[in-house]
Amino acid sequence: MTDIEPSEELTGNMQQLISAKAEELFNLCDTEQKGFIIKKDMQRLRDELGVEPEQLEDVFDSLDIDHNGYLTLEEFTSGFGMFLGDQIGDGSGNEQEMIEHNPNDKEEQQLFHDTLEALGAKDLYDDEETIMGLWMKLRENDPVLLRQFEQFIGKITQEIRRSKLDHRSIEAALQSKSSVHESEIKKLYDEMEQQIKAEKAKVLAQEKLKERELREQMDRELRLKEQQLSELTKKQSDLEMKLLRLNLNESETKNENERLQKEKAQLEEQLQELTKGLEESKNYISQLQNQTKKEKRDRAKQALNLTENIAIERENLVKQLDSLKTINKRLVDERDLSQGSK
Repeated sequence: MTDIEPSEELTGNMQQLISAKAEELFNLCDTEQKGFIIKKDMQRLRDELGVEPEQLEDVFDSLDIDHNGYLTLEEFTSGFGMFLGDQIGDGSGNEQEMIEHNPNDKEEQQLFHDTLEALGAKDLYDDEETIMGLWMKLRENDPVLLRQFEQFIGKITQEIRRSKLDHRSIEAALQSKSSVHESEIKKLYDEMEQQIKAEKAKVLAQEKLKERELREQMDRELRLKEQQLSELTKKQSDLEMKLLRLNLNESETKNENERLQKEKAQLEEQLQELTKGLEESKNYISQLQNQTKKEKRDRAKQALNLTENIAIERENLVKQLDSLKTINKRLVDERDLSQGSK
């Protein structure tokens, strides 16, 4: 390969690299995305280019050909070669004077690879052969521009590595977020299951307690009424026996008969009252028994309604879990998409 044949190709590659770097530096200055930059915006390149503020102002003035106080992307890119090294364009006119070199020179190649390794760019670029050809050409013709080119490669290398590191950090964060989200969903599902079981057990225990207390209260009232009924029945039996004895003694004297008649009337009146009380007691006992049956039916109905409400609540919770699973699946898909784009 001669000096004349690759000259235009190497110069074009360098110009492409310079244009890409110029656009990147312009974006660093134009953080507000105005589409143009002013002189104070150039100061954002101090750390990037390692130059003094006065030098940046001089560069801005040299690029501001129209003297309108601002630079567009086109103006910045077209004049960027003046700062980074516009010697490439000048070198194209001296192609016949370039010294022929051998790209297979082992020493030159080893020196180039050592330079890439020192810059941290070893095995980082796919077009390493193109870069090596440009590096060798600059080494032969312009050592000053070569140093600027190596600095340029070093800055691009740092940015590529920083970008890869940021990508790995984002990927790790997404993986961690996905794992935490899955763990939280499982924990939430387990907690809801335990809560449903606990609430169901609590409600059933409360219902059983209420039923037992009500049954005991009804049993006490029933025993009390049965005792009262037994006493009234015994009293009625005693009165009936007394009436029977009185009826057998009608042959006694008139006064005794009148007395007995009066006593009989009193006893009959008492009997009626007792009978009435007995009927009322029977009716009350019947009402208590009917009330007991009704309350049992009501409790059974309440328990059924409670079971239905628990089922509805569980269904709502399951829907919420399905929604959370959908969100988790979307996060997993986003993570897979991110890994695929890598």
